[in-house]
Amino acid sequence: LSHVEIQSSGPGNLMNCFVMATSNYGMVTNCLFQYCYIHDCYEWMALCGMSQSIIDHCYFRNAGSFGGTSNHGAGITWGGAGFNMTFRYNTFENMIGDGTTSENTAYIESQTSYCSGYYVYGNVFKHTDARDYTTTGTVYTDSDCPQTYVFNNTAYGLRGANVGVFLHNTGSNEGVVSNNI
Repeated sequence: LSHVEIQSSGPGNLMNCFVMATSNYGMVTNCLFQYCYIHDCYEWMALCGMSQSIIDHCYFRNAGSFGGTSNHGAGITWGGAGFNMTFRYNTFENMIGDGTTSENTAYIESQTSYCSGYYVYGNVFKHTDARDYTTTGTVYTDSDCPQTYVFNNTAYGLRGANVGVFLHNTGSNEGVVSNNI
């Protein structure tokens, strides 16, 4: 998918802009999302059962929710076992929240029971809207994600309970977070 604009009617409306879900036939692999503009959504992308894919040079603007504990807003999520997912050279602007610390808002979030080979680099995370409020960080993993690499990203102007990187790794699984500003 390249050079496409996808829009909903605005954050807080509980509408996803892009959903890729698999069936019983297995995972979706080897996808490339490049130079897309995805904006004004509850969730920019919900990717279920996707692996070995790249999201590159896209602009994501205004996602999230204002519903407190009853709503979950996230930028890009994926469920099912995800392997070798790369997020590089994208701009993420405004993760909307109402300021409740129990509301879950993250820019990039793994919602899978296991993932491996998760690369996030060269991205910009920024805030330009007074409603921006991040509770689970710029990058968040929900469970064990060995071989997770988050490096050379820039975040500025973000506010909330957690505006950093949160890796839920346990045991000796490696996760590297470096050179982020």
